[in-house]
Amino acid sequence: MNPLRVGPRAILTALLLICCLATQAQHLYSPAASPTPDRPSTHGMLIFGTQQVFASHLPMFHSPHNYQVVLELELGDSAQTSYRASRQLFPQETVYTLEPEPFVLPELVQQPRPFRATLYRGHFERGGTPIARQLTVRIKQVLYFEQLNPKAHPRPALLLLGQGFEQFVVHRVAGRPDFDQVVQLREQSRVGILGRPEPPLQVFFIKAAKLPLQAGQELRLRPAAGGKPSSRRVSHSLYLEHDDLR
Repeated sequence: MNPLRVGPRAILTALLLICCLATQAQHLYSPAASPTPDRPSTHGMLIFGTQQVFASHLPMFHSPHNYQVVLELELGDSAQTSYRASRQLFPQETVYTLEPEPFVLPELVQQPRPFRATLYRGHFERGGTPIARQLTVRIKQVLYFEQLNPKAHPRPALLLLGQGFEQFVVHRVAGRPDFDQVVQLREQSRVGILGRPEPPLQVFFIKAAKLPLQAGQELRLRPAAGGKPSSRRVSHSLYLEHDDLR
């Protein structure tokens, strides 16, 4: 039997095909193949909650801050002690913020890692007081992440998070103009007890989300994923910002 002879042209064609397939595979699976256009920046965050510590990124409609992000964090023992002590000493102060080291926000959300930050009583860009410097912040879980589109007009919605006696509602940012708000709900001892904890975060479509929520306002919430509606009442607003989202 005569051996199969392959000419130089066929060999060259096969090599080019292999190189092409390898290049496509690298493009499809390499994390560096689709780099984010954002640059590293300081992404300020509102901090709230004591049983669980939550962070809500302070969003805007322009890059690199055009993301709504809600996280659950670990602040570390020393910073956590300072944070709780400050809340007891200044019960009327509802705003606590983080000034993190610069990073690319979508990258941090996609691949969570510890980061350094300074914790402020008050707004870090508006005369806040540092209460913990150079603390190491760890992300326990990413609860919500969405890139903002100023021209979009999705259904008005609220984000419910927290457990038991400490629950919060975050306004889901829609199209321009809009506002950023976090409110605390009144205590409900029956919520998240008897072996039935609340999901980490729930989305509720509700017309009341079109306007800032007011203290004492009752919310009739029906989960977007389906289920029985429930009633919640607003205790007080922790944070309300219009100017950054005009």
